[in-house]
Amino acid sequence: MSKYFTLEELTQSGTALRLGIPNTPNATQKRDLLRLMDYLDGIREEFGEPIKVTSGFRSWNVNKSVGGVKNSQHLAGQAADIVPAQKPERLRELFDIIRKRGGYQQVIYERKGQSLWVHVAIPPLGEMPKQEAMTTNDGKNFTRLK
Repeated sequence: MSKYFTLEELTQSGTALRLGIPNTPNATQKRDLLRLMDYLDGIREEFGEPIKVTSGFRSWNVNKSVGGVKNSQHLAGQAADIVPAQKPERLRELFDIIRKRGGYQQVIYERKGQSLWVHVAIPPLGEMPKQEAMTTNDGKNFTRLK
């Protein structure tokens, strides 16, 4: 099990609760959530302070309700949106740690209105990480980083 994260934390959804939508992962999704939690543990260790998961696993209906893309890795239990739990001003540092650490499928520094977060996804089981790093200010237009 994870040192810093729980399955409950990665499957909780305010949208699911508010709308009465189930948000329960199946066995394959749970397996990938455990892999994601292991990856997040490494990031947490390097970051040196708590990280809050603002969005983890999403069922199809939850993903649709929040306006998520149809091929979102949140659906597979392979992605989380995260922020520093104590010092929001360290968000860019968190993003940079993930980029330097590697092993990710995708990492995105996201802004939507006044909200800021880092989206991080692990590769599907058995696949090599693509290591795509991007930024976006609207969730639609992305700038790829080298």
